[in-house]
Amino acid sequence: METLWHDVRFATRQFTSAPGFTAVIVFTIALGIAANTTVFAVINTLFLNPLPVGCPHELVTVRTTVEGTPPGEALAISRFNLEDIRARNVVFQDLAGHSSPMVLALTGGDTPQRLSVFV
Repeated sequence: METLWHDVRFATRQFTSAPGFTAVIVFTIALGIAANTTVFAVINTLFLNPLPVGCPHELVTVRTTVEGTPPGEALAISRFNLEDIRARNVVFQDLAGHSSPMVLALTGGDTPQRLSVFV
């Protein structure tokens, strides 16, 4: 254990004596971790956990827009609007809605609790 402590102190002295070299090492490690994470995410999405639909290349996203908002800004579609669009749909085979969970704090008891809520 003592030799490990000596090695850590030696490495710290070496890194602080050459900050440019240390920055290059940290950048290289960060780049390697980012590349590894990206490759794993792509492989996980495409091969390990593909979408549970028959023809994923036919999926499209339907969004609402409001005049004056920046292009590409995602606006929520209410459940009632989605049901109305589904009832009047003549283009798509089916429509589905989804939402990302929101984290809320439930108060009223002794301690607040965190809840993940789908709106």
